[in-house]
Amino acid sequence: MAYSISEAAAKSGVTISKLRFYEKEGLLPPIARDTAGRRQYQDCDLALVQQIVNLKRADVSLDEIARFLQLYRTGDTTLNARAEFFAQQTNKVDSQLAKLQATKVYVQYKQWYYDQAQAVGGLANLTATQCELGDQFAAYLADGQQQTTLATFKQLIAKYPAGLCAVDLARVLVGEAD
Repeated sequence: MAYSISEAAAKSGVTISKLRFYEKEGLLPPIARDTAGRRQYQDCDLALVQQIVNLKRADVSLDEIARFLQLYRTGDTTLNARAEFFAQQTNKVDSQLAKLQATKVYVQYKQWYYDQAQAVGGLANLTATQCELGDQFAAYLADGQQQTTLATFKQLIAKYPAGLCAVDLARVLVGEAD
């Protein structure tokens, strides 16, 4: 079945200009045209657009996408290279997830910390040490059955035994705020 550029954009969830850009950059093969010169996308073109969209969602650069698509177009002789490409992408996503999990724990801890300070009437009345607060937060996570968050918290505390006032968030230490 043939689709106009507006139909292809709607079906793909991308803009018309994005489709034109992908074609101009060589990510898409030249799109067939009707006698009036209008693009006529085929299902296989839409499948390729979806592949590009999915790779972009995984934060893959356009250069890397172009490299993968070249491997794809070459055929079965590149299956090993394509599998390696996705293994590399999996490693990148895993690294991003780990950073996000550490960030989540930091933010969740700080929210909990300020909740504790509010409960006792202010920071000046918060008499627990950073170590004691860490133990209390760990108990809070365990009670809430937040095992993944608890495991990440324990890893962070092992790395930062003085507390979460300085935590590696995307390789940048957050300065002491309290």
